[in-house]
Amino acid sequence: RLVWCAIHRESFRDDPANFDLRPPGKKFMAAYAEYIAHKNGKLGSAGQLASVRKSLGK
Repeated sequence: RLVWCAIHRESFRDDPANFDLRPPGKKFMAAYAEYIAHKNGKLGSAGQLASVRKSLGK
């Protein structure tokens, strides 16, 4: 939610006449993916997909 607010706040600050939510939404998706990847790295869950699949038997 904080990422969404920051991206949209910056967008409306830079171009207040443009109230189309799609362009900032695209920026949000990229920023949110970066945020999630960073948190996964900090929490130690990054790079664990193979071991999770193995433990699930897939």
